[in-house]
Amino acid sequence: MLKKLFFCAFLTGNCLYAKELTHAFGLKFGTKLSELKYERYNEILNTAEGYYPPKPMDGIAEYTLQASNGRVLVVNGFHHFSSRETCEQKLEKITKQFEKQYDVVSNRKNMSLFTISRLSIGNGGSIRVKCGKAGSFSITLERLPMLPKIEGGFGLKFGEHIDLKKGTLVSDNILKLYDIPKPKYGLSDYAVSFSTETNEIETIIGSLEMPSLKACSEKQKEIIEQIENDWQVILTGSGTTLGLMNKGQGFYTMCKQNSNDTTLIVSFVSLF
Repeated sequence: MLKKLFFCAFLTGNCLYAKELTHAFGLKFGTKLSELKYERYNEILNTAEGYYPPKPMDGIAEYTLQASNGRVLVVNGFHHFSSRETCEQKLEKITKQFEKQYDVVSNRKNMSLFTISRLSIGNGGSIRVKCGKAGSFSITLERLPMLPKIEGGFGLKFGEHIDLKKGTLVSDNILKLYDIPKPKYGLSDYAVSFSTETNEIETIIGSLEMPSLKACSEKQKEIIEQIENDWQVILTGSGTTLGLMNKGQGFYTMCKQNSNDTTLIVSFVSLF
């Protein structure tokens, strides 16, 4: 029992019986990269290098971070052993400890160039331990952002039948609404896309005209922070489009720029 407690606290920072991967070497997933100290940022590899975690693994001195939308989702640890045999002994030991801690079974592959052990943990967590041919060792702890089931947005529900008299049709399946039950995020215009066969709502859209792309980006950051707090998730993406989908449902935000105007869009989507 004491040995298990020590491994839990020292290696991952998780509580003893946690079934979710919430920390890596004492660092909580989702922490803002700007709040951490590291030596340099590699733009090509999209990694923060020269990071030293609060609770490093014994014998592992090199660590890197990977982030999305400025928040840490992946932590890597590296070492080089004198031989592949020694490296695989370390892999075996760590894999068994993680299997016991999280009550999971690892998936292991032995190949000529490397041996890799994978564990899936809880909702979006994973651990990969790898040994290369010459004894190179790496361990990756990752927490992918996962979205709980959502039913709609702005007070409307997916699958709800929309009354076409409640707005103005702007295309065959998009209705610009006169009113919205629960306006949010400071948006001014709302619309829904719907099935032309059943009139059931498929997408709920909020938008706001912005004076410039810069102003749109700043407002988008505010809304993203609110969404992440509301849903306890981390939005991912690139450029001016960030969002999160899970099993056909989710939301996204984007700054859409045309020749004459810039529009901030927040959409709740159901593909099924």
